[in-house]
Amino acid sequence: MKIETRSLKVLLCAVAAGAVVAVAAEPLRIMVDPSGPIKTPAAARDALRRMRAERGGRLPDGGAVVTLADGEYRLDEPIELDGRDSGTASSPVVWRAAARGKARLSGARDVTDWRPVADAKALALLPPAARGHVLWADVLWDGPIPYFG
Repeated sequence: MKIETRSLKVLLCAVAAGAVVAVAAEPLRIMVDPSGPIKTPAAARDALRRMRAERGGRLPDGGAVVTLADGEYRLDEPIELDGRDSGTASSPVVWRAAARGKARLSGARDVTDWRPVADAKALALLPPAARGHVLWADVLWDGPIPYFG
């Protein structure tokens, strides 16, 4: 690390004169990465909660920064954050992407098993030109959509 000589002299003079030098504390850094030890945002939240519990509910002086590596994080349920997850003005908790716009949280599911509409009641509702060109997929429950079944 390169330190300018002038800055070093000022710092040494201040220390020699008995001045108090405030040094900003480094935040706790948690990296979320599907290939790392903390693979999900929920795992990061839980790790931060455990660390706080071990410290009597306190954060490190510099707070905490949770960084999400690039990619899509598929969520089976919402990530719930509460008072245990908040910081203070001097010890903030910051959630961020490693690269702006490159980490995505998604609760979406792939819709698969598309097939042509074959139900006579459903086909009757379609314009004749559309029949044979409309697909459907069962996304909510097993079996046909009740309206048409």
